[in-house]
Amino acid sequence: MPLASTSRELADATAVLCRHIAGRLARRGEHVDHVLQTLRILSMLVGVVAFLAASVPDVKNNVPQAWQSWITVIAAVTLVVGSLAYMVIGKNPPERFRDYARYIEGYASRLEEIIADEALQADVKNLRIMEVTRMANVNLQDVRSLWPWAFPKERV
Repeated sequence: MPLASTSRELADATAVLCRHIAGRLARRGEHVDHVLQTLRILSMLVGVVAFLAASVPDVKNNVPQAWQSWITVIAAVTLVVGSLAYMVIGKNPPERFRDYARYIEGYASRLEEIIADEALQADVKNLRIMEVTRMANVNLQDVRSLWPWAFPKERV
């Protein structure tokens, strides 16, 4: 029994979609990680400046009062923004995007392995392709419910 072309075509399309979604999730994870790292560095720098302006007598005496007020305001805003960012990003830390990306990428790899396996009988190969494709689509729907932006726009 030859491999049904519709199963093969569906498996190929699913593998391409899985790789596309995995790539977008991995890039989002890297972006979120970069944003968090930038916030950490910014918070540290603002904290050091605020500490120096408030605690070191030579700096404190040479910085005008207006600047000290601005340093205090900037330090407070940085703390608030940093806290809010962690609250928002905390729901989807970079590791979560990376884990989902690896998981979804695994379906593409598995489909390609099954298709390339010449030792499998055609009917067994067809059944495996159909099952892995089904599982991939179930998980892709889960990802779509979490992050619809990860999917390509529908063409009308």
